[in-house]
Amino acid sequence: MNENKTREEDLKRTIKEKINQLTKELEILKLCLAILNKEPIEKREKEKKPTIKKKTTKRSLIAQISDNEGNNLAKIYGEEDRVIITPENKVKVDINSREFRQFFIRKVLLGIKKERPLITYEVKDRDGILTEIVLKNITSEREIKRLQGAIKWTFKQFIQN
Repeated sequence: MNENKTREEDLKRTIKEKINQLTKELEILKLCLAILNKEPIEKREKEKKPTIKKKTTKRSLIAQISDNEGNNLAKIYGEEDRVIITPENKVKVDINSREFRQFFIRKVLLGIKKERPLITYEVKDRDGILTEIVLKNITSEREIKRLQGAIKWTFKQFIQN
């Protein structure tokens, strides 16, 4: 009887994990679809006109990235045609560090950009500490997964206790 209860609890936990995973995948796919439904960048750039009114956009959480010890490292949001990566408060990423510049920027972001030239990125910082990374034209779940792994490895180097 006790063994059956343990199996049921394991099954419930597995089902909940799968639901969470599928929910994240659904958000990524919705974001990708929204991006694919947009007009080509060149056409949008030509039609851009300065406006006084500030545009309100809705951010949706795509992923919460944690290390193997359960420390939250960063969040990835989707917003129109952009993906925004924000480090958690206790993660102080030095944008001039070797881990960030050599690995994350050169190997990961420029690697993705080489495969898909329309992808652009902007690194925002405050006094050399990363505040967010904004990527445009990320359209595949594969690219998001690649970013998640790179963020996990890079950002865990900068956890402040």
